[in-house]
Amino acid sequence: MAATSALPAHARISGVRRVTLTTRIPIPLLAVLGVQIALSFRLLFTKTAFIDEATYLYAGHQMLAHWTTGVGVENFPQFLSGSVAVYPPIGAIADSIGGLTGARLLGLAFMLGATILLYRTTRRLFGPTAGTIAAALFAVLMGTQFLSAFATYDPMALFLLTLSAYLVLGVEADDSLWSMARVVVLAALVLAIANACKYATALWDPILIALVALSPALAGRDVTRKYAAGLAVRFTIVLGVTLGAGLLIAGPSYWSGIAYTTINRSSQQVGMGQPAGSVLHAAWQWIWPVLIPAALAVAWCVIRRRDVTAMLAVVLFTAAVVAPLNQARIGTLVSLQKHAVFGAWFGCILVGRLFIALRAQRWRRNVALAIAGAGTAALLPITMNQASSAYQWPSMNPAFVAALRPLVHDGTQRYLIEGSAYITAYYVGVPNSTQWKESPSYTVVNASGQTLSGMAALTYGIEDQKFTLVILSGVGPYEPGIQEVLAKHPQYRRIATLPPDTTQPGGRDFTVWRLNGVQAS
Repeated sequence: MAATSALPAHARISGVRRVTLTTRIPIPLLAVLGVQIALSFRLLFTKTAFIDEATYLYAGHQMLAHWTTGVGVENFPQFLSGSVAVYPPIGAIADSIGGLTGARLLGLAFMLGATILLYRTTRRLFGPTAGTIAAALFAVLMGTQFLSAFATYDPMALFLLTLSAYLVLGVEADDSLWSMARVVVLAALVLAIANACKYATALWDPILIALVALSPALAGRDVTRKYAAGLAVRFTIVLGVTLGAGLLIAGPSYWSGIAYTTINRSSQQVGMGQPAGSVLHAAWQWIWPVLIPAALAVAWCVIRRRDVTAMLAVVLFTAAVVAPLNQARIGTLVSLQKHAVFGAWFGCILVGRLFIALRAQRWRRNVALAIAGAGTAALLPITMNQASSAYQWPSMNPAFVAALRPLVHDGTQRYLIEGSAYITAYYVGVPNSTQWKESPSYTVVNASGQTLSGMAALTYGIEDQKFTLVILSGVGPYEPGIQEVLAKHPQYRRIATLPPDTTQPGGRDFTVWRLNGVQAS
């Protein structure tokens, strides 16, 4: 039995338009992109690197050095939430060209690409007005503003995820070899790269598989359910083989990193153990402008048209809520504002569909557009305030960086620092990643083969003279114990007081202790 809808062949969904490669960017979309750029520039230059930005850009520079010179690097795959070989080197190249601003502009370019893909996909499904409304809503969301001024893997991962969706839904499908290859092979490969870029994007893999199954009917083709299922199976096989091959090549360090950062998050990790209600409430505050009209669109489609349109609506709404529901399940707010906007991209397609329904009669067209414009304008102050609130973290003190830089250099020396090493390492920009050791996470294997952590590891490291410099912030959790151990071992002496690193709480001066007989470069 054919799995088709009652819609005519070239209008399976209201307002279908064929979008070709020669289609020019329409003026409404240009206006939306202009607003998105303006909103991102409002944030772009206000803060120094966030810890995630510094970590991924520094890792990228280290990987580029590793590939070009063979120098050893830290085992980044064990604790990064995406492959160190995908975004970090690209971000590092942008950082080398334009500094942190250049890397953030790269993120903006990816986010603008996601907005364009949203417009093109929604236009293909529901027409140009729906595409404009979907893109306009997406552009003003808090998460979009935030990621449009953020130099991490998130914008690239979102772009790749949405590009895969566009290859499935945003282009007319037929029986040609190219059309089949685009859906089954190219879209699957792009999705696999998105998964490698950011492991959490795998949450939307089942969504893309469902969209592949719906794509023939959405294109107006009269196909059987068996054909649609076979298309989805082939897509899944290509995706699975690609990811499996990537994991085999990557090796055990990536396997443990994926488990630690994404699959088997421990309740002891930072940010875990949050009540499910708190997670859902936070997500609601950020994406309710999408969820409310998207839910109405689902109800409209299911009640009025129980066909492929209704199935599409259910799948898209599931995509919009899957991230908050998953994070409520595991109890974490970490990265929720970013993951919520990944799903909101799909939900915005439904918002475009709702406004097409509102203007079903000709006289309603201007009313629907007026509602959309007024709603977006009313949302803007709210989402701008949310984005500004999310874009708040202590800025790096340039005086601290300038004072520390002469004390460190490339080589075999080890530098123990209180707090996060990667913001400091990113700005100092000289030592290799294997030289930096963070006191909160430092572990060591002692002479008996026992793995030590916490204060026991720090005591052993100092007594065994493993650190050339010990750089203390004055407020770290192990600070009193480290000071006590240093005072008992005269092989370390205090050589400098540095200005505060304002990324650390407390604002106290740093103290630097050097191992006797070791000179700075």
